Amino acid sequence: MNPEVVIVNQVCKPIKIHLFACTCDIGHPFKVTNIYISDLLQTLNSFSVSPEGSASVSQDIAIVNFSDDVSLLCSALGGPLLSYQWEMNGTIVSNDSELILASIDVTFGGNYVCTVSNAAGNDTTSTMLYVTPYFPTQLETDILSEIWSSVDITCNAVGFPSPTVVWEDKLGGRVSNTSRLEFSPVTFGIEGVYRCIAFSDINGEVFSVENQTTIFGKHSFMSESACITKVYNLYISTVSPLGGVAVDPTSINATQNSNATFNCAALGGPMNTYTWRREDNTGVSSDSELTLIDIQASDGGDYTCSVENPAGEDNVTVTLIGKFRLIVLVLHIQLCNIHLFEGVRQG
Repeated sequence: MNPEVVIVNQVCKPIKIHLFACTCDIGHPFKVTNIYISDLLQTLNSFSVSPEGSASVSQDIAIVNFSDDVSLLCSALGGPLLSYQWEMNGTIVSNDSELILASIDVTFGGNYVCTVSNAAGNDTTSTMLYVTPYFPTQLETDILSEIWSSVDITCNAVGFPSPTVVWEDKLGGRVSNTSRLEFSPVTFGIEGVYRCIAFSDINGEVFSVENQTTIFGKHSFMSESACITKVYNLYISTVSPLGGVAVDPTSINATQNSNATFNCAALGGPMNTYTWRREDNTGVSSDSELTLIDIQASDGGDYTCSVENPAGEDNVTVTLIGKFRLIVLVLHIQLCNIHLFEGVRQG
């Protein structure tokens, strides 16, 4: 006759669903292992299995773009009556197994811990949420300046972890290793396109995000061939042509029916526009080069080249001097000498 078995204490860990490895203290000197839960429940009126060692999250790490949503699902074996609790930096953020985070910004970045528990025990698991770099505010896309003034731009970017920010010129050359781009004083030649880049190396993942802004608008696209997260911001630096306009030659002595060409050049820019006008303000050309063909006497006089861009303008005046044939009309007047003869009347 078998002795009566009285289960005093049980420690069970899940092997797979419905099968648990249990070690039980009983009123007989032997141990029982690998008991099916269905068999054990026939003996016990109430039985709880600890979730210890079984808790997991649907994503080991979560990499999320600004303003996106993300769902993290915590699950565990064991039971019944499992309860869930999510914490972020010690603050409880949810009591459900699924954690839904909407409209992500940099404040969401960090470590999220899920605790699963019941009467028999508990288990914890965690995941790290990374936020890719983004610009919380957009700066001016067109920076206007004049020579000898100064330009000082700070490009702020955020993310988790905090991104590195640098500046490049339009050819990809590094012009600043910080978030600050400064030109003091401004000189001719610095005008053009500059790109602010924010990047983060996130867990060695191979992906990139690019947000490109130009003076005409912006667009976004995804690339799958970079090893770091990058966000680009383009800025147009425009320098006034003031003090940088010249015309060659400054004057031309032209003969009738000949041709003459003036070349107007300007520093500063980009986007310099040219306008040629006569001294009566009549427009004669919108190119940097002015060519006069089959010159006549009426073409002589002053011509002004005006150069303009969004940052300012300047102008230079040159002169066309004419050497024309003088047509002299000679009026020949024949003077008639009238001789009066006085006759002597002889009577």
